[in-house]
Amino acid sequence: MVSISNNIAEGFSRTSQKDFSRFLEIALGSNNEIKSMIYLSIQLEFINENEAKMMFEKCNETARIIRGLQKSVLHKPLSNIIPKGNLK
Repeated sequence: MVSISNNIAEGFSRTSQKDFSRFLEIALGSNNEIKSMIYLSIQLEFINENEAKMMFEKCNETARIIRGLQKSVLHKPLSNIIPKGNLK
């Protein structure tokens, strides 16, 4: 999860919406890496199927949120997405 938030933060610091969107795409890739780790954890019997199902649901929710942000970034000025004063 740290990689996801780091990619979003790095993308936000870029000067263009296209760059931000690219880093959101990288964040989606990091989300898929987490899914891969979940599959491996099942195979190694670190987690059970129910735990994995919950984790996959969280990953899917995270992906939906990132995709929604990506759509907003590509269609609205960044100043309209992040309220002023929230980041210093």
